[in-house]
Formats: sequence, C-alpha cells, structure tokens
Amino acid sequence: MKKGTFLAICTLVFGLTINSYISKYHTKKTEKNLEIELIDENNNVNDTSINKINKAIDVTITMRTIADFLETKKEHYPLSDEFIERYQQASGGYIDNAKKAGLLVDREMHEPNQKWHFFDSWLYPSIDDGSLTWDEDAKSRVYTKLLCPELLLWIYEACEVDPVKVRNAKIVAEQGRAANTNVSTIAKNMRACVPWEDLQNTIANSDKEIKKATSVTLNPSSLELTVGGQDAKIVAMTEPIDTTDRASWSVIEGENCIKITPSANEVTVHALKEGTAKIKVTYNENVSAECLVTIKASSTSDTSQAQAKYNIKYDLGSRTTSKLINSTEELFDTFEFDIGEDIITSISQMEYIYGGGYGGSGDTKWYAGNMLKFGTTSVNGSLTFALNTEINRVKITGYVSDGASKIRVGDSDSSDWTDETNDNKTTLVTCTEMNETAKDVVESNQTSTITIDFVNTKSLKIATTNKKPLYITSIEFICVK
Repeated sequence: MKKGTFLAICTLVFGLTINSYISKYHTKKTEKNLEIELIDENNNVNDTSINKINKAIDVTITMRTIADFLETKKEHYPLSDEFIERYQQASGGYIDNAKKAGLLVDREMHEPNQKWHFFDSWLYPSIDDGSLTWDEDAKSRVYTKLLCPELLLWIYEACEVDPVKVRNAKIVAEQGRAANTNVSTIAKNMRACVPWEDLQNTIANSDKEIKKATSVTLNPSSLELTVGGQDAKIVAMTEPIDTTDRASWSVIEGENCIKITPSANEVTVHALKEGTAKIKVTYNENVSAECLVTIKASSTSDTSQAQAKYNIKYDLGSRTTSKLINSTEELFDTFEFDIGEDIITSISQMEYIYGGGYGGSGDTKWYAGNMLKFGTTSVNGSLTFALNTEINRVKITGYVSDGASKIRVGDSDSSDWTDETNDNKTTLVTCTEMNETAKDVVESNQTSTITIDFVNTKSLKIATTNKKPLYITSIEFICVK
C-alpha cells in the first residue's frame, strides 16, 4: 500500500471517530459556549480542543468541584431573579433558614439570594450532618435531586448555560407553579430543557484559579447603631484579597435586634430594637471573623411629641372567619381611644378591611377578635384617616402574615400612590421585624410594633402593597417636632 493512501485512510478513520465523539456527547457550537474546532483549516487535528472534550467527558464533577466553581459566581442572575419575584416560596426550607440567620427576606429584592441558598442553607449543613460528602457525584446530588426551581435556574445561569435553554426551563417552572404541579415534576421538566452536559462542560473546562482565603478581618470590628437611624455596612478584608471563596454571613447572637443583607464581601446592617448582636463571616468553612453590634434606642431628648393611641375593639364573637367591614362608620367605631389627644375625626376611605382575624388549619387553626386585617393574599387593603392635627410618625402594633409583607404609609394625596412622578410624602417598609401569625403567637398575644416616619400630614393612608395581610391591634399617631 502506498504511503499516501495509508495516510488518507488513517485520516478518514480518525475523522469518523471524532465525529462519533461529537454526536455521542452533544458537543455543539453556541454563542455562549466555547467554539470547539477539531480540525483546522489545514486538516490538522486540534489537540487542545480534543483535550477539552476529553476533560468534560472523562472527569466526574464532584461536590467539591461544583462548589469551588459556584463559589466564584454572582449572587444574582436575571432569569432566576425574575422567577423569584413571582414564585419565591413563602415559608419553609431556605426561607425559614434565612429568617433564623437574621437575613432579609424580600422577594422584590430577590433575597435571600440563591447562592446563599445553595451553600449556607443546603450544602454546608448537609456536609456537617453527614448526609452529603465532598466526593459525591454532583450530577446525582445537584442536577438530579435538587428540586427548588429558583435554585436550579440560578445554577443554570451560573454555569453559563445557553440563555434560550434557561428561559425555556423558567417557562416550564412558571407553568408548573401556576398549575400547582408538584416540585418533582417541575424539576423533571426543567431538566428536559437543560441537559447535564451543558453544566458539565462549563465546569470541567473552567480554568479559573482557585484561591482559598487564609485569613479575614472585619471593618469595623465593632459597630454602634440606633433604632430608626441609618443602616451601616461591614466589609470583610481577606488574604489573599482576590480570594475565590464566598463570604457566608450570619447573625449568631441577637437575631431579634438586627437584620442583615449580604452582598459578596460586605453586609448591610439594619437596627430593629435595642440590645446587642454578633455578626459572623466565614470563608472556606473555617476562616472567620465576628463583629459586635450595639443597638441603642432612638433618642427623643431633642424633640417634642404629640401622641395619641388607639386600641382595636372589634370582636369576632362566635364567627370563625374575619368579617369584611362595609362602611367607614363601622370601621371608625373599632378604634377605641386610649391615651393622649383624640385626633381621629373620621375615616374617609377604605378598601378590603376585615374585622377580626383567623388563620392556619387543623391543629394550627387560630381565631382572634380585637384586630383589623388589611387585605388578603389576593387583594391589598387600605384605609385613610382624617386627623385634626399633623403627624409624621406612626407606631403600628400587631402581626403580619409574612415577614416579607410590605406596607406604605403617608399622605393620602401623595403621588407616591400612583405609578407617576413621586413626591416622597410616603414611606414604604418591609415588616421583617414584626411577628408572623401562628397559633401560639396569636393566642399568647405576642404582638410586635413597627415605627414608620413620613412627611407631615393630616390625611394618613396605610396600605399593604404586596398582598400579604397586615393585622393591627393598636396604632399610635405621633408628631415629632
């Protein structure tokens, strides 16, 4: 056989083998993935590309590998954040874990973020309790077994999966949630949109250098805040400064005194009540530092206050559901003047206000009178007070159905109530510091109070804004001068 003929046959066989490789492992050219050219323009084999294919094919992605890869990724991506705004779970799982850790829970701010969900709420606790090991196969434990749609979408985006595939996964997840489909089926439908190889190839071919944190200090190392004052930031400074490890923030003491919002190597701290708290940051599982936070009560020594307090006197009686109040006169009568100066002259407007409250089911069912419920999970509720004097602060005491409940308070004539230009005469707050309704909480009267400041007004409107009911048992009207 001639040398030239032999070389031609070898080239043909090698080319067919390479084409089989491509077909078997679904290696494709996409705009977002690395373009792999197996044969160059001179018909020479591209050894670098072959090595990359073999790396993706032959290497098992372990939990350690995927963790090291995801440590370097952002907390937020657009499609997973869009999904959270509409379909973030209301309680249980990582939501309850976030509340226990003192983190902000707010679907409009996409918190807690899914990076925290993956590492702090699931991975590290699973490693600690022995239900997961670092050497296990990530395809089985992450791709196949994780069921939370928002977390899966974040993982897909962090792994640089084709956005068209991620959007298709998001669509089937939304359809599943809207139809109350079980999460196992939703996750299965999402996997049909995004094959494991898309994640595997990105992770296996990642050449990013892993830089483990060896030490960390916090700036400041101690902090003083005032209830009602400005939030503060704490910055973690690591060695090396460009570590690829992720910062894990938590409140380890005084969870009822502060709330935190982590963002990479810094955290924003919001004071809730007087006391002390400790914030901890951890890198690489065992590199950590703490900051002591002292929270002072708000000072009123340089102000004078006019105050009026009213208690709710509505009673359910024998009813087992709250009652929609149909007239402003009936609603006005539920406000029982307690102390200070009687300043309510009338209630001029209301929408979806209910007398009394109830919730839960079965053994967790609770009934309570002497409270007003603002709205439902389907509609928002509001009322407007006409007052005989200007006020600029209220203290609302009661409960919320969910710590993510948002309420707006302020001048009823403000343009803030519309989608047009805002005049900032109202204040929008998330009621994270208020107790959530539960049988033991309501029946033992464990109310909580939120303080809200706004521009002076004689016409005060209070409204829920994200269809999470507010229950009030009393309200104080204050003018701080």
